[in-house]
Amino acid sequence: MRQLVTRNARADRQDHGVLLKRCYNDRLGFLGGWTPRNLHQVYDLTEAGRKALAHRYQDYGHDDQWEHRLMRATITAEMEIGVNGNRDLTFIPRHRTTSIPNGYELGGRKFRDDGMFSIDYAGSQRIFFLEVDRGTEVKEGMMKRKTIERMIRQWDHFLKREDGRPSPFAKHFNTYLNALVLFVFVNETQMQNAMEIDRKIGGSKTRLYRFDPRFAEKTFPAPMPSLAHWTESWLRVGHSPFFINDPDKQ
Repeated sequence: MRQLVTRNARADRQDHGVLLKRCYNDRLGFLGGWTPRNLHQVYDLTEAGRKALAHRYQDYGHDDQWEHRLMRATITAEMEIGVNGNRDLTFIPRHRTTSIPNGYELGGRKFRDDGMFSIDYAGSQRIFFLEVDRGTEVKEGMMKRKTIERMIRQWDHFLKREDGRPSPFAKHFNTYLNALVLFVFVNETQMQNAMEIDRKIGGSKTRLYRFDPRFAEKTFPAPMPSLAHWTESWLRVGHSPFFINDPDKQ
């Protein structure tokens, strides 16, 4: 993307040589009524910019890793926008939540999360991990490859406290904060399959489930942003639904 960004000082001109325009010229309505404090620094693509980005996208191909990163980045950004619409809450990105690199080890096996952030609910902070699946992982199978079952079991062991002792998560991050894992799939069947596995394990209030059909197909440009993950309920196995924008709501 860096190659696409023009350094032309007159970036709000929409001619063939300018790829970006300042958003305040269009008085764009931001998602959830949110208005950035630095609005004068917010840019959008011009028509020329959209064509250039589409051309680059075709050049690099439609690989699953690109789509996977798009899905996790979009969901994380939507959460931040949702939090920023409430003056009593504070969104804390990964680099401000912890300086510990992404990567955990359990029983000699290593795994990584797809995303991490925390939210300060007026003095009460929660950590959220993100796991997204576009259907590239199988329901059950050999433990050598990443399966949905293995993923759920890893998080179960990582966050579970046994005999009153701190969880591996608490020891790893040296924290007593509560942590939740957000599992997002691209269709309801995949989500229900994962929840079926979770049910066999025993369920947990720390594992939250939703599906998002916007990412079921390879798409360009990126899907339109939504606040559904922020405002609507997340399902849990053996526990009542959870609302990230209002944890006390039942």
